[in-house]
Amino acid sequence: MSERASPRLQRRLEQVLIAGCEEARVPGAVALIAGAQGVAAAAAGVLDSESGLTVRPESLFEIGSITKPMTASLVVRAASQGRLSLDDAARMFIPEWRPHDELADVTVRQLLAHTSGLPGDVFLDTGEGPDALARYAEACGGLAPIHPPGASVSYCNSGYALLGRLLEVIHQTSFHTCLTDTLGRVVGASTLEISKGERRADRAVGHAMTAEGVRPIRDVQFPLALAPAGSRTVGSVFDLLAFATLHLEDGRTDQGLHWLSPEWVAAMRVLHARAPEGDWQYVGRGLGWELFPSRDSVVFGHDGRTAGQTAFLRILPENGTVFALLTNGGIAQTLFRRVAEEFNLELAGLELAVPAASRPASGRAELCAGVFVTPAQRHTVVAGSAGELLVHTAPAGEAALGQARSILLKPFSDRVFAQFDEGGSPSPVIFTDDDPFGRPQAMHIGQRRAVRWQDPAG
Repeated sequence: MSERASPRLQRRLEQVLIAGCEEARVPGAVALIAGAQGVAAAAAGVLDSESGLTVRPESLFEIGSITKPMTASLVVRAASQGRLSLDDAARMFIPEWRPHDELADVTVRQLLAHTSGLPGDVFLDTGEGPDALARYAEACGGLAPIHPPGASVSYCNSGYALLGRLLEVIHQTSFHTCLTDTLGRVVGASTLEISKGERRADRAVGHAMTAEGVRPIRDVQFPLALAPAGSRTVGSVFDLLAFATLHLEDGRTDQGLHWLSPEWVAAMRVLHARAPEGDWQYVGRGLGWELFPSRDSVVFGHDGRTAGQTAFLRILPENGTVFALLTNGGIAQTLFRRVAEEFNLELAGLELAVPAASRPASGRAELCAGVFVTPAQRHTVVAGSAGELLVHTAPAGEAALGQARSILLKPFSDRVFAQFDEGGSPSPVIFTDDDPFGRPQAMHIGQRRAVRWQDPAG
């Protein structure tokens, strides 16, 4: 997929991206649309608001969790070669991981589909050395499950770190080599790499929105051990196009190499875990891929978020279209919607409207109130007088994540509430697993499952 799009389409994409960045206060971005009309890539803004360096179409951004379907592709290829079965217990291939008894039978497939029950946001720093993933796997041995394996779905960064260690053991090399040699040398994602934190002029810097305006984020780096989940991956929209093309072309590379069979490619986008009922943002999860709402066809892809950077990838196999967007701050979701809607990109999952809010049954907010926890965060949910909820989130535990914040949730139904970003886009927060008294025992926020805390003192 290398033919350039028409000059008219190219100019239109540039104009929409520039206007969208200004509207969404995004310092810099690159957008790519590829398909039957050819390939159009446009850049806008700056890589760093202090240096003023201009974004170019080939500029490198942090792609975050778009790394996950890449890691999944490497694992699935190992399965296709007979090196493992997706239904094997994952611990068979990770000697350092001695899981909690209830997690002993977690399969490779469950790690890929975020259904393992393993706590997901365990951001332990195990150093910068070649044993970072091995040490992380050992540290995960004491984690208790947040749900029985296969019983629910909860976004799981730690599971992908374990899959990265699995690849190291199978291939007897570093995850960095597995990723960059295969996807770079073989597949054609030639500028894809795992950052060591060095500053480079061709790389975007993340930005935060402050009272004084948009400001660069310096010296914030996630642990190397989470690299298979996306903590350190940088790349361009052309790297994402090369990877997406592999999955559009039934596992064939640009050179005609059958890197993965059509059957395995198709298996990766089969629904393995359905999203909680009421979630309008995604249908569920395949193996590495997120599956998005669409009228008549499969739409798959992934998003990625790091410190001040957000990335989007959408793929529509029905007509061979790829849409990629890389941003370095601002209200990225607003820019994503602006570009996608302007080009009528159903593949962006936007054709499914957010459902209209309905007034929940009286007293429902009070039943949802309480404390819900993960190993990294504690959510205190307080009921308001008009059926709304106020959620106070604070870091908690050894793997504490993020900063304390409070968000207002507006009711959409008995089980579904919504939080709104700066651009007014809603995200669902869903309460599930009612006890006999109608009190939900789980809250799904940010696609993570948090469980109701039971006070040991009663």
